[in-house]
Amino acid sequence: MSVAKPDRGDSGFHVEDRSRRIRKAVNEFLLRDMGMKANKRNLRNGSVGKYRRLEDGGLEFYVKLPKKPERHNIIEDTFVFIPDEASNSESGGMKVFEMPGWILEKYRDELWNYARKLSIKVREANKIYAYYPDEYHKRRNLQNEAISACHDLHETLLFLTEDFPVTLKAVTPIINMLEEEIRDIKGWKKKENAVLINCYKHEAERIRKGYDKFVKECVRNISKRAKKNE
Repeated sequence: MSVAKPDRGDSGFHVEDRSRRIRKAVNEFLLRDMGMKANKRNLRNGSVGKYRRLEDGGLEFYVKLPKKPERHNIIEDTFVFIPDEASNSESGGMKVFEMPGWILEKYRDELWNYARKLSIKVREANKIYAYYPDEYHKRRNLQNEAISACHDLHETLLFLTEDFPVTLKAVTPIINMLEEEIRDIKGWKKKENAVLINCYKHEAERIRKGYDKFVKECVRNISKRAKKNE
């Protein structure tokens, strides 16, 4: 059962609006190759070059590729340019390490799916008008699933910065929105604690009406049988 705008809380709309912005931010992040550059070709592990940091937190690389790269057992390795761990400057030396392409694709799929799940769960929850307990619990479950998607997306972004040359600066805007989203969804849930009491009252009223209808039907049937036996 959907509910008209005046009857919905501002918190629900605020959460839904941010969930769309989070999904858009993740999509744009993926379109920018997550702030890094990768090159699919057979290289020698440990090729050297230079890098510099960009304003958006990404990295730009300059590397001299070998003319006759060594052959590898894996046909399509993804070689990601990762700065030396000892370098904390805005520019410096770097090495090229091989990274299987499927790992990068897994991260992309996870980020896409978690952002999509968050947006869908919030939208579905906000469509439900909790008048009876089953509707209330359905919306509550969707809210919990949305929070879970936030945590999953947050964790994946942090792991991404550990496994790839993606800076915390590049993912911080999304992480900040996720933390706000979690807080507001919890606040949305808390405001609705009193709703459950009304839902049980409505359920009790529905049961009472159903019982009254049943009793009246029984009385009517008994009266009909009594008249037939006269």
